[in-house]
Amino acid sequence: MYAAIDLGTNTFHMIIVDIHNGHPEVVYRKRHFVKLAYRSFDRIEDDAMDRGVEAMLDFKNAIDKFNITKYRAYATSIFRVATNGKQYVEVLKEKSGLDIDIISGKEEAKLIFYGAKMAGTLNEGYNLIVDIGGGSVEFILCDGEKMIFENSYQIGILKLFHKFEKGIAQDKNSLLEIEKYLESTTKDLQSIISDYRISSIVGTAGSFDVLRYSMKYMNKGKLFDISPKDFSEIFDSVAYTSIEERREIPWIPKERKKLIVYAFAIIDFALKLSKAEVLRITSYSMKEGMIWEMINEEILNR
Repeated sequence: MYAAIDLGTNTFHMIIVDIHNGHPEVVYRKRHFVKLAYRSFDRIEDDAMDRGVEAMLDFKNAIDKFNITKYRAYATSIFRVATNGKQYVEVLKEKSGLDIDIISGKEEAKLIFYGAKMAGTLNEGYNLIVDIGGGSVEFILCDGEKMIFENSYQIGILKLFHKFEKGIAQDKNSLLEIEKYLESTTKDLQSIISDYRISSIVGTAGSFDVLRYSMKYMNKGKLFDISPKDFSEIFDSVAYTSIEERREIPWIPKERKKLIVYAFAIIDFALKLSKAEVLRITSYSMKEGMIWEMINEEILNR
């Protein structure tokens, strides 16, 4: 069995996978909303650190319960930028007894690509994979087999939350400001994409799962594929709402209500940029990519 632990800015994830008849199967899945950057990205606060320690101790218990010997734990965005990010990783390692590595944005993007490939969501044309985190957003241009361009940008939903009025109800002008900010920080991506005809956006887990919930609740279209038109209608239904108003919308999970408008603004930007024909959603992301990497490394080393 294999375990993958993804330590993100907002959420710590863990999956344990076993191989049945040659195919990987998730036998355990857990997440903790640790909210490491709700106050600031400059420094991880003590109460947030405590939540992270509790999460890692829970993951360690699961590793012991399943007798896992093959695992990886990777720390991402906030650990790269917070002044005490590296120090905090050492605390987590000491408390849990687990090895943890801080990985670069490029490495994170590569693992996300592996996860999307493992899910079978990539078509033979050109795809733009989008992974929306609390601190960073990864964009990966690829075909069905290989990456063409990948980069990680510090424009995650908590970054936007802190920069744009801390979650107040948006209007057309403020959403336009967010769009301009996203444009200004992704110039290299825009330059590359202009040379390709993108057939699909592939959205990985997290905020994209909310779209799945909305489509099921509204009984519209397919569960995993969403047209740009359907997405636009969903975005319009929440774009100008306050956090209080979103608390009354049943298809937005409780833990997503504060930040979902920023996530949808990023998706809207990606659709406009790529002119993709469809938005495809997969629950696979970096943690599944970590499993893919471990399995393939073991095969190569046999």
